[in-house]
Amino acid sequence: MTRRIGLMAMLAWGLAGSSPCRGQDQEEPPAPETTEPEGPAYRSGYRLQMLASPSPLTAYRAAADLRERTSLPVRIEWHEPRYKVRVGAFVEREQAEAFRSLLRDIHGDAWTVQALVGPAERDQTRAVVESMTMEGAEKP
Repeated sequence: MTRRIGLMAMLAWGLAGSSPCRGQDQEEPPAPETTEPEGPAYRSGYRLQMLASPSPLTAYRAAADLRERTSLPVRIEWHEPRYKVRVGAFVEREQAEAFRSLLRDIHGDAWTVQALVGPAERDQTRAVVESMTMEGAEKP
């Protein structure tokens, strides 16, 4: 009952057009600024698909294993009827293919798949790629 009264009071307040605490001479607060991002947040790219399984438990175990073995971002995606474990967020297919051979040695089969990749994952993947090319790191 109190929820109904609270909702009705809010509706009546909104219909009245002003709050009882606000004076007539006060200005409305400025609207928050909205800024457009400099580029698209998500863009077409590539991921390495390490597993496709109908079992969520199998997918979560594979993802946990990959997170221990790699610094690349690891995600589990549901594409009916399977859970897909995907690694990385590559902008160029050639980079994805290069890491594919490394990850196949660690985990077995891997496929390069086209996907939308976000800026945070792209940055993380780029950092791993740069560190491996500069230092020859062991963990992809």
